Amino acid sequence: MNPGKWVGFEQITVDNTVKQLDLTVCDKQPRYAICIVESDVTGIATRHLATGDNPTTTIGSPRTDGAVFDLISTQDLVRFKITEAQAGTTILNVEYYE
Repeated sequence: MNPGKWVGFEQITVDNTVKQLDLTVCDKQPRYAICIVESDVTGIATRHLATGDNPTTTIGSPRTDGAVFDLISTQDLVRFKITEAQAGTTILNVEYYE
């Protein structure tokens, strides 16, 4: 998929609270995002949902260090929530595109 024109970037520190994307960092309304997990955790570092529901340490799509995934609609971006699956230092890098 051609992600289109780049419109923003953010880094989210993933911890034991549920976080959402901050779409106000974008120059224009994004419709697509590429997400990259960086973590010192061995095994599952984060869990996320794009349903609007809150993920937990055991519920949600699991991601490990180095995982790359995309969010392919404005609805996914608005509903996306992420939390840590286990304690450690984890960052989610998010590149936004229109």
